[in-house]
Amino acid sequence: MSTRRTLALLDAILAEVERHRGDGVLTLPVVHDALSPEEDLIAGAAEHMEGAFIQVADREEGAKGPINRPLADLVVDKLTRSRLDARFDEVDGRVIGCLIDHPEPSGGLEVLLRLSEVLVSAEIDQPVVFISYPLAGMDTTVARLAWELTGMTTADSPPSSLRTFVPIAAGEVSVSAHCKPQVPVRFAVQQDRIVARGRSTDLDAAIRAVVLQREQPLVLFLGAGASASAGVSVGDTVRDDALRSLVGQQPTVEGLVEAFLQHLDARDRWRPGEKDLTLSQFKERLTLERVLREEFHSLAGRPLELATTVQRLQAESASALERLPDGRQALRRLVERLPRLVIATINFDQLIEHELPGAHQVLADRGEFESERQLVVDRVSGQTDVVPILKLHGTIERPDSLVATVDKTEFGLPVEMAATLDAMLQAAGEGLTWVWVGCSMRDIDLRMWLGKHDGAKELTEWWVDPLPSQTLFEYARHFRESHWATVGQTLKDRLITETSDVFLPRLDDHVASL
Repeated sequence: MSTRRTLALLDAILAEVERHRGDGVLTLPVVHDALSPEEDLIAGAAEHMEGAFIQVADREEGAKGPINRPLADLVVDKLTRSRLDARFDEVDGRVIGCLIDHPEPSGGLEVLLRLSEVLVSAEIDQPVVFISYPLAGMDTTVARLAWELTGMTTADSPPSSLRTFVPIAAGEVSVSAHCKPQVPVRFAVQQDRIVARGRSTDLDAAIRAVVLQREQPLVLFLGAGASASAGVSVGDTVRDDALRSLVGQQPTVEGLVEAFLQHLDARDRWRPGEKDLTLSQFKERLTLERVLREEFHSLAGRPLELATTVQRLQAESASALERLPDGRQALRRLVERLPRLVIATINFDQLIEHELPGAHQVLADRGEFESERQLVVDRVSGQTDVVPILKLHGTIERPDSLVATVDKTEFGLPVEMAATLDAMLQAAGEGLTWVWVGCSMRDIDLRMWLGKHDGAKELTEWWVDPLPSQTLFEYARHFRESHWATVGQTLKDRLITETSDVFLPRLDDHVASL
């Protein structure tokens, strides 16, 4: 499996090199979760391209001179601003680096220093360079710094001979570390697939296709990824913490899942088909909703606000309200610019409605979806200034409204909610533009409703996600590919691989220009 992914990666890199016609250095940042067995493939590709593959792991001190002094000064400045005083000298034809407060660095700091030596040396002063370094042993700050330094190599004072530069971080990809606009990962090789992220020009073209005019009906559906930059944890992080509150601390996620299985077995709380799954299969399918089914059951009828996970989410959500990332700011402007905009979410937090300018109405339970259906229809029809905020899984300040267990989602959306969404589609006419921002598409109730609607005639869907999940590809394959085939499109035509903090401001700029 790993070999096939790496071969696909190399094919994609070669295709990019062949397409590149501009001046300057073509930089293709990569994160690869299992690089070690594939290093010979990378080395062979570099040799085929008449370049070099440089491995930083277990590398001895120093790099080949002469030193690239302008770039070395920039690296020193970057490290110093990160509270790592450094210097680089050329000694007997070798570039030698030093972290002044860490004369004998180890672990992640040692890797960072060896990487820095190579980046400011003559070893990368050749047409094609692949360079890999391990993320294992690096804390979050050091890993982010290493990634940013690889971006500086081609942005500031690059070597004169360098034309193609492929930095490879070996380990797990991170949105916060690897998807920043300054050094965006281009290819992520993770688990059983390779994610090829788009270029900035792709974003501009996609946005122009999403919104053709201000007066068009538009649904922005915000998932967990849209709240992450404000400090709200994504589903699997919350799931793992919920597991700990239920079964106690364990050294690994696998240990948490195994303890959860023992918990289910001791209490005979199995759901159909679960006993037949292997540990790996169960872990892959385990959702927060499945864990909360057991946590809420343990309350024995007491109020949901007493649940540890609900209290954690309430505290996290309250803290997030103090943050105003770029995407949240842009959403406030879009609300004022787009007269037929509806906002929907399955997030529990209040980041959308808190201090939102203009008139708006939150719909968070079955009764509100029933009583305010006409408001939604009027908004899509352009007949009201009140912005509906559809919170399909409830809202954190009203714990009884939360749709947070698998027992509630497996039967689909409540009839009142489904009827309101149906009425919205009918009022919008053909092809309601629906943009999923940071959504994994694994919510059963939503998928059941979506499966009843045509993805070419009734909905025009787009996805905004810097690292699309496997469940999105499964959704596309099972629910939408046949619809899209009628208009000659695939998921690739509808996928925008950016964060909400990049996409929403760029969307706002586009809308402002219309």
